[in-house]
Amino acid sequence: MSVRALAALALALGGCMSLAPQSPTLVGVAQDGRSVHLHKGDTLVVALATHADGDDRWRVQPLQGPVLQQIGMLDLLPQQVAEGTTGSANDNVYRFRAREVGTTTLELAQQAAPGATGAAPPRSVHYRVSVSAMPGEYTQAWVDLR
Repeated sequence: MSVRALAALALALGGCMSLAPQSPTLVGVAQDGRSVHLHKGDTLVVALATHADGDDRWRVQPLQGPVLQQIGMLDLLPQQVAEGTTGSANDNVYRFRAREVGTTTLELAQQAAPGATGAAPPRSVHYRVSVSAMPGEYTQAWVDLR
């Protein structure tokens, strides 16, 4: 096998191995205003606490551009959750997929249910999300073109 073919094979295999899915990135109120870095295909999980009476919900504000895509609907966690569950009791949990390379701001706003009494004043959280290519993604494309 030639050195060139061996090098191309090593690049291809290295690129495939680095494309394995990563563990989800978890953010909450404590990360409000911070930057979050993901690779294309990664999952971002947002877990935000609500009141035990359930009179408020976090809502995703319209996403700008194709950088993030919401996966599924809101998960409302019960007052008791099993060990290993992503999020805590009474959390609102949203999941997003890093779809395209780029940057965006993810905003979620807390809103009281209509007619709720004693609800906290509305608030919001923001995350500056940047998505980059998976390691080896462009290397593999370069090898395929050769």
